[in-house]
Amino acid sequence: MTAKPKSTNKLPYFSIIIVVRNDRGILSSLKALNKYVAKKSDCEVIVVDASTNGALDDIAKQFSWVHWMPFVNTTGKRFTIPEQRNLGTKKARGEVIIFLDANCVPEKGWFETFETAFLKENHDAVTGPIRSVGENKVHDAGYEIFADDQEMTECGAANLGIRKSVLQELHGFDEEMSYGEDVDLTWRVCDAGYKIIFKKNAEIAHDWGKFREELRRALRYGTARTALYKKHPKQLRRIIGPDINVLVYPSFIILLPVTIWFPYYPLLILIPLLKNFGSHAFSRTTLHLVYAAGIIRGIFKTV
Repeated sequence: MTAKPKSTNKLPYFSIIIVVRNDRGILSSLKALNKYVAKKSDCEVIVVDASTNGALDDIAKQFSWVHWMPFVNTTGKRFTIPEQRNLGTKKARGEVIIFLDANCVPEKGWFETFETAFLKENHDAVTGPIRSVGENKVHDAGYEIFADDQEMTECGAANLGIRKSVLQELHGFDEEMSYGEDVDLTWRVCDAGYKIIFKKNAEIAHDWGKFREELRRALRYGTARTALYKKHPKQLRRIIGPDINVLVYPSFIILLPVTIWFPYYPLLILIPLLKNFGSHAFSRTTLHLVYAAGIIRGIFKTV
């Protein structure tokens, strides 16, 4: 583990990096940041834009204080999120990087929570909850189980602060991956002996979109999960713990042919439906099944 750097007091201590591709929801993100951090001397905002045909040029012009960086996709990949995040990190002047997804809106006190966590509490990495807005609330229950200051074993990078020195030590995001690269990073962060701390007040709001978008996202994430286990085989122990759904739902799908002999087998799906009754049971179960299909697909595919 490397020593944590001291502030130079000459450059912004925090660099907020947003990666985007044609998502006009970034307007809401930047409006919030304009309100909370635009005038702070210890913070800069970098947007790494992979949009096509200048789709967000008008938004870029509205926020002259934002460092807007065009990203040209020469990778042949559909998703270039790890490349974009690495480019933003390379150009960032801050000693702490805060990754924020486009269409994610920081709540009041979000930035101050990161300031306290890094400047006063001296943490290595910090994450916070993502509160759903709009009709889709299925993700909220996942964040409700975490306590303030809880140590996390993984998280995504939609709302993640991490010291730049840690990112450099770990060589950033894995550009061989199209998605799932954020969980891969946080697993490597923990393997290197650093801690990721959950802060309830580091909250952002996010509209997850229509249910059809959620289905596509669940399929991708399931595929990515298999790739993650291939890269980190020791993490397979999680499937008899916090990742038990990774075992249960794919097994349910794979064993569906036994319906020929046991016609009531599909009724087992009633167990999670009843278990989650009153808590978006149908949506949650459907997403788990699509995620499971992605896991099965991932056995035969890389991401």
